[in-house]
Amino acid sequence: KNQRADGKFNGMDGNEYAHPIATYALCEAYGMTLNPNVKAAAEKALVPIIKGQHPTGGWTYKMNPNPEANGKYRDDTSFMGWCAQALKAANLARIQADGLEKAMKLAVKGFKANAHPSGGFGYTSPGTGGLTSVGCLGMQLLGASNESEVKKALDVIGTWTPTFSQYAPVAAEMKNIKKEDVKEGSSAFATAKSRLAPKVPEEERRFYTASPQYYFYYATQCKFHQGGRHWDNWNKAMKPRYVKAQQIEKKAIKDVKGVDRDIGWWENADSHSDRPVMDTCLTALQLMVYYRYLPTTSKEAVMVEDEIVATSLDDEDIPIDTGNL
Repeated sequence: KNQRADGKFNGMDGNEYAHPIATYALCEAYGMTLNPNVKAAAEKALVPIIKGQHPTGGWTYKMNPNPEANGKYRDDTSFMGWCAQALKAANLARIQADGLEKAMKLAVKGFKANAHPSGGFGYTSPGTGGLTSVGCLGMQLLGASNESEVKKALDVIGTWTPTFSQYAPVAAEMKNIKKEDVKEGSSAFATAKSRLAPKVPEEERRFYTASPQYYFYYATQCKFHQGGRHWDNWNKAMKPRYVKAQQIEKKAIKDVKGVDRDIGWWENADSHSDRPVMDTCLTALQLMVYYRYLPTTSKEAVMVEDEIVATSLDDEDIPIDTGNL
């Protein structure tokens, strides 16, 4: 209902990050349900992504296909990460979109352009910071796992420690401060951070002033695909920390059967995340990595032969057993 004729959606954020994220969700939903109504929406949503790709392989805000005033293309690794996930999901869901395969191959070139020779990925140029995980996963999903850029990026990520709440103690110190001031760079944040820095373990300080959950959403997937001891070590550290960081409201809501259920969520004060919905999504998706990524990443994903018969008039709710979640 919110999709426009051009394939984009009403109510998006200013830079239209929501578009590739929504497209990713639609493509994955079709891959799991084969509902033709979902397929039609996904096909339309893919059009602006494919048409908005630069000849250099990347994307920028709003999927603007044009170069900057200086004639150069702004290839944004962060934005590209969501576009790559959407394209991969479409590919594995067997959605036939014009230019899809070409866009996936070209996107590898875009990520490589932002890869640092010593290992890592930058924002709109080569770098070695948190966006290393975005570039790494992007190339993994696009079939370039064996490229040197990916192997070097995994070495960089190998020094990371999965954490949730470097910002949480800072945020706790700032409960009475206006929301717009709870961000990196503000004087209030700097003051709180300086007081709390000694309490943060040394191995966690690498992301103390960044956006760990945004970076780790990608890093967790990179490690999962890498496997072996790298994934085992990451997983052993991640699970208890993330579970402990969850906030819970007991018996906050009744389920469809009238049973009282707890509500759990996560909050942090990352620079590039919103409380509490995005925080919760990024963390929950990491904790689903064990079973969630088959539709998007596995070559063994199995699709049934026929689509489910559905029309726009099918509006009945689908019953979901929440079990003990």
